[in-house]
Amino acid sequence: MYTTIGKKIKGLSKGIFFVGALVSVVIGFVLALSDEELYVIIGLLVVLLGCLFAWLFSLFAYGFGELIEKVSLIERNTRNSGMLNPMTETNFDQTEDDPCLPLVFEEKQ
Repeated sequence: MYTTIGKKIKGLSKGIFFVGALVSVVIGFVLALSDEELYVIIGLLVVLLGCLFAWLFSLFAYGFGELIEKVSLIERNTRNSGMLNPMTETNFDQTEDDPCLPLVFEEKQ
């Protein structure tokens, strides 16, 4: 269920864009086909702004999915690369003389 979540978010963002654009076009044309001039203008604005906002949302959602995919790829590539994990291989102790001095890195024995 939670495997390849980046790919799923990217696919969902495409689907939401198409549904959002389709709904805004349908609602906009229904409003534009009315007899009153105000509804025609509102209908055109619904079509333009609805498609624009659907596209902008899909960009951010797709970018988030891409970010998750890239971070997962980096994690898979570095998991068994032999790199040291600094949080488990090093002690981070503050100096006792002056707490404002930078951290002192002491390797575990």
